[in-house]
Amino acid sequence: MEQPVDLSGRKIAILATHGFEQSGLEVPRDRLKKAGAIVEIVSIAAGEIKGWDKKDWGRPVKVDKTLDQAVAADYDAIVLPGGHHAGNRVGGCRRPFAYFRLVFRSCAITR
Repeated sequence: MEQPVDLSGRKIAILATHGFEQSGLEVPRDRLKKAGAIVEIVSIAAGEIKGWDKKDWGRPVKVDKTLDQAVAADYDAIVLPGGHHAGNRVGGCRRPFAYFRLVFRSCAITR
C-alpha cells in the first residue's frame, strides 16, 4: 500500500492554457491539494481557461496568476498537463519556456 505524501507548505504551479487535457489538470490538482500543497493555476492570460475532455470542450478552470504575475522562485514544482490543443497554443509562445528555466534554476540553487 502506498504511503500518503505530505506536501504541506509546498507551492505547486500548474501551467496550462486553453485546450489542456481536463483530467491532466484536475486529477493532479486535486491530489496535490489533498496532500496539503498550495496549488495555483498559471496561464498566459488572466480569467478562465477551458479544458478539452475527450472529444469536446470541457469545464473551465479559474486562472490564479498569469505568467507575468507568477514569480518562479516561489514554486517548488511545476505540473504541465497534456493536451493537443494546449500544446499548439503554448508552443507558439516563448514565455512559458523561459519561466521553466527560472523555476529550474531556483530549485537547483535552493535545494
